[in-house]
Amino acid sequence: MFKIAHIVNITEINDSKKASYLHIAQPVTMKSMTIAKEIAKDFVDVELVAVKHKDEDISCLPEFNLAKDLEKYAYDYIESLQNTCKKKPLPRLIDILTNLYNFSIEKLSDNPQEIYQLNNR
Repeated sequence: MFKIAHIVNITEINDSKKASYLHIAQPVTMKSMTIAKEIAKDFVDVELVAVKHKDEDISCLPEFNLAKDLEKYAYDYIESLQNTCKKKPLPRLIDILTNLYNFSIEKLSDNPQEIYQLNNR
């Protein structure tokens, strides 16, 4: 059976994030992922993975595996974001995908070579 890992970046919900309705969108996203996994179970083995920043205190649904915490935000890498009035705690996509890749090798694959081969097609 084909096996995939699906990652979502989760974040601690505070008042500033409620303005963007993240307190609604995040739980709905995670629930829809668990429903989709159940629907697809006869066709594909889906591992649900969540990633968060190291400074955030958040738990996720038990159906999700937690990948290694993110260490930095985008503004730690992008100089123009460091000079803004209000720094938004946004991750870089490359960091999320790198964590998923490393999690897959460490926790999900019986054969790390197959992940490498898929990555290099």
